[in-house]
Amino acid sequence: MDMDMDKKDNPLRLKDIETGESMTVLSEEKRKSLLRDMQKFYTVTVDYLRKKRPLTQNVVKYAQCLHPEVRDQNTAMRYVRSQAEEMPDITPNKVAIICDEWKVYRVEEIENSVMYDNDDKLKIVDHFWKEVLSRKSASGNQQFPTLQKLVNSSLPSGQPNIAATLY
Repeated sequence: MDMDMDKKDNPLRLKDIETGESMTVLSEEKRKSLLRDMQKFYTVTVDYLRKKRPLTQNVVKYAQCLHPEVRDQNTAMRYVRSQAEEMPDITPNKVAIICDEWKVYRVEEIENSVMYDNDDKLKIVDHFWKEVLSRKSASGNQQFPTLQKLVNSSLPSGQPNIAATLY
């Protein structure tokens, strides 16, 4: 994606930034200062992500494979391979291992409690992957260590175990 973050019109205007109720008790000056800090944080974050993890349309398209309900679809395996190939920190050798681990993941029994919350709503994808990636093999080792590299590279937070604590 090619976006000029320095362009004055690109960042969301302060009055359009949605915040929680706790901001209403602050003085106008303090609130604006915090909003400017938030705006700067997002600008710096986006700029960092653009440089370190360049997003192409393909990366966004292929990331669909990480949706919990997509793993059995015919396109999932192809998208996993393509997503892994798009990631600069995943070597060609690791792509093959990721595909092998994906095949195991595909046949792995995933309980409804891992995919859905108590209201039968799909869990946040970070929560789902945190549970899946914490699984151990029969020998006690992490079951999907290389697939985790793809998940970490593809999720917005980059680390599902950290992102899960943010919700």
